[in-house]
Amino acid sequence: MVRETIVQARAQRDHVVSYEGELDYIASEARLYETVETGGELFGFWTHSGNPVIQLVTGPGARATRTSTSFFQDIEYLEESAGHLNQKHGLQHIGSWHSHHTLGLREPSGGDIRTTRSALPQFDLERLLLVLLNLGSPEPEIELTSFFFHNVRGPEHTAWTLLP
Repeated sequence: MVRETIVQARAQRDHVVSYEGELDYIASEARLYETVETGGELFGFWTHSGNPVIQLVTGPGARATRTSTSFFQDIEYLEESAGHLNQKHGLQHIGSWHSHHTLGLREPSGGDIRTTRSALPQFDLERLLLVLLNLGSPEPEIELTSFFFHNVRGPEHTAWTLLP
């Protein structure tokens, strides 16, 4: 089954590969904060063809700030976790995720675009992934959308390949 999923994904130019469990974590974290935005970071690697593979998802740091229209990660937490995961497990920080369920946006906001584009040259990165989450109704419904940012290009909507 996994092999079939990977073969199908190769036909798509831009796609995100992730384990279902990591996306379940994002959903459970978002359900804890249904009235405000929340978020976290994405760790993994980039394939030779330039597609991200999410290996591990983290949530917000202790000093993250949340409002009904914004989420700001605890930068110290991000730096510490990124350093640890790279040194101990070889994982790269490949992007971030946050919820938009209080706004209902399925695309990056103007602030998301500015923040992500400015992070690329600031941290000498060629690309980043942004995943947005919206909680639906009835409760089990969750919508995840993903976007690539390449240098000054982006956001570019991408497809998903989920692995069990």
